This record gives sequence, structure tokens and C-alpha cells, in this order.
Amino acid sequence: MGTLYIYQKKSIYKYLLFLIVLFLLMVFVSSCKSTKRLSTKEINKEYSSSGLFDKLKESNIDFNWYNIKANADVFFEGNTVGGFVDIRMKKKEFVWMSIKKFGMEFARIMIKPDSIFVIDRFNRQYMAMAVDSFKNEYNIPFNFTDIQDILAGNSIIRNQTPVKGREINDKYILITKSNYIKIDYTLDTKFKVERSKFKDLKNHSVVSEFSDYKPYNEVEIPYLRKYNYPDDINPKYFLKLKIKKIEIDIPRKIKFDIPANYDKV
Repeated sequence: MGTLYIYQKKSIYKYLLFLIVLFLLMVFVSSCKSTKRLSTKEINKEYSSSGLFDKLKESNIDFNWYNIKANADVFFEGNTVGGFVDIRMKKKEFVWMSIKKFGMEFARIMIKPDSIFVIDRFNRQYMAMAVDSFKNEYNIPFNFTDIQDILAGNSIIRNQTPVKGREINDKYILITKSNYIKIDYTLDTKFKVERSKFKDLKNHSVVSEFSDYKPYNEVEIPYLRKYNYPDDINPKYFLKLKIKKIEIDIPRKIKFDIPANYDKV
């Protein structure tokens, strides 16, 4: 019984930390696209690297609040774990997550500009860590603003430079890079991102896939997203999100209290 308990405890923390790393490292880039229709002439003019890069910029949305509800499946260490994820963000202030299984919350997460907290309901424990320590431990090269943009589906434009763009079989290929990461995008004829491959300086790679785009106000948002590590052929880990609801600029109540009888780990 003791061995099973220890395994369950470790598995849950691996699941929670892995889920956070997936959310941050696997990058929810370019998930929105303007619904403005483009003529064939415009498309033919704009598949250069700079033109495609401009389309990524145009797809970013501004927000004060951003809320997501989604079904999530995580595959790691040969196991698949399913659950429900509720994410609520207020710009420049916090990212709040609630993770549920069978209708009951088993974890709650709070990310602030300088700190991250995880409450483990299953084991009655919590974790507190400085964001800088978390970034260093998991090699995450993003600041808090980047993290919020990632979760909102915005492209990480800052410090990225377009280096190559071309048209292949009715698809557009764009390659961008910065000092720490190279990104290969595959876009459709409406400039919606279908696939992205991220590679860091150590050749660690992650592949993301987007589909089931639906209109939301003036943008189109993919309601099905999958993130694969190290690739989408033989992934060792993956996170699949099937979004049920998105709200932009609708304030929501936030509660994050660590119970006094929980142990810190």
C-alpha cells in the first residue's frame, strides 16, 4: 500500500509539472487568425518570409481577460491521463488553472509574474516555486508576458526573425528563429497555422498541430490542439486539448487558498 501511495504521489506531481511544461514549452502559437478573406492575388504576393511573418503578427489578439475550458489528454511514461482543464488569465497579473477528473478537482495552479503554486488535492500537499527557478529547472526561455501570450494562442513575435518563406502544394512554409529557438510553420491558404515545429539550441523539438478552427468575434480559433514531444511521428509525450469554451475580456472569479493542513513539498 505504501509503495502504491508513493507511486501515485510521484505520478501526480509528474503529471502536474509535465502539464505545466507542456502548456509553456509546447507553445500555443498562432491559434487565432483574422476572418478577413483574401483574394488569390493577395495570397500570391504574401508568401515571402516577411509577408507570412506579418500574417502571424496580425493574428495576435489583445485581451485583459482570457478564459478556456477544455478536455485534456496527456500521454507520458506509457500512460494516458484524461481530465478537464479550466484556465483563467488576467493580463500581466496571473494565470489560474483548475484540473479535474471525474468531476472532482485534484489540482489547482497559480502562476504569477514572480512565482508558481500547485495545490495537490489528492495528497493534500502544495508546491511553491519562484518562476525563475522553475524556468531554470525546466529550461523554459519565456517571461510571464510570453507565458500569457502562449496560453492565449498568440505567436511569440518578440525576438523572432523571419528567415525563409515559400509555397508548397497549396501550403505556406515559414521559418523564423531567435537566439534560442527555431520555428517551422505550416499554414493553409488562409494563413491559419496547421503545424509548428520548435527546435531549441540543444536540438530538443516539439511539434504542435491545430485544427477545427471556429470563428470567435473577428478571429478564428482552433478548438483542437495537439502538442507532441519530440515529434508527431513517434511522440514520447503528448498533450491533446479539445476546447469546449473560450471567453475573451469576460472577468471571472478567482479563488486560490492553500489549506492550512496541507504539507509543502
